[in-house]
Amino acid sequence: MKQFLLANRFIILGTMVGLATVYLLSLQIVESRLATLSAVLGQDILLKHTAIKTVATDVANGKVSTRAQALVVDCSLAERAQFENRLVKLEESLGAQELDELERLFNICGDVQATKRAISLLDLESETNDLRELMRVRKMVGDYTGSDALLSIAEQILENEQRISALTFDQVSLQKDIINRLQAGLSVNSESATELRMAAQVLSAELIALVSLNGELRNAL
Repeated sequence: MKQFLLANRFIILGTMVGLATVYLLSLQIVESRLATLSAVLGQDILLKHTAIKTVATDVANGKVSTRAQALVVDCSLAERAQFENRLVKLEESLGAQELDELERLFNICGDVQATKRAISLLDLESETNDLRELMRVRKMVGDYTGSDALLSIAEQILENEQRISALTFDQVSLQKDIINRLQAGLSVNSESATELRMAAQVLSAELIALVSLNGELRNAL
C-alpha cells in the first residue's frame, strides 16, 4: 500500500513538473511572439510616419494622387492659362463678352484643382487613420508612448489640410459669385464689390497662415 501511494506521489509530482514545464515553455513562446509583434509594429509605425510626411508634402505641393487624376477631368493647359489670366483682371471693367468667356472657363476649370486636392487629401486621412490603429494595437501589446507626439502632429496636419480644402472651395464659390454679380451689372467700384474683395482677402489670409503652419508641422514629423 505504501509503495502504491509513493508511486502515485511520483506520478502526481511528475505530472505537476510536466505541466509547469509546459506552462513555462508556453509563456516563453508567448513572450517571444509578443516581442516579435512589438518589433514589427514598431517598424510599421516608423514606415507610416514616413508615408504621412510624404503624402502631406505631396498634398501641400499640389501633387495629384492617382485616384484624383482618374476621377477628375481637367481643362486644357491653354484654357487654364486663359482662366487664370481673366481672374486676375476681375477688378477691371471687363466687357460682357469677356465675362461670358470667363464664366465658360470657370465652369470647366474653376473647381478642378480644389476637387483634386480634396480627393488627394483622402490618402492623407487614410494614412493617419492607419497610424492611429497601429499605435492602438501596439499599446495593447505592451507599454508604448513613443509616437504619441508624432500622431498628434499628424492629426493636426490633417485637420489643417481639411480646413485648407474647405477654404479653397469657399474661394471657388466666391469667384463664381463675383462673376455672376458682374454679369448682372455690378460695378467693380461699388460697395458690394469692395465687400466681396475683402471677403476674398480674409480667405487668402487664413489660407496663407494654415499653409505656413503645416509647413512647420511637417518639419516636426
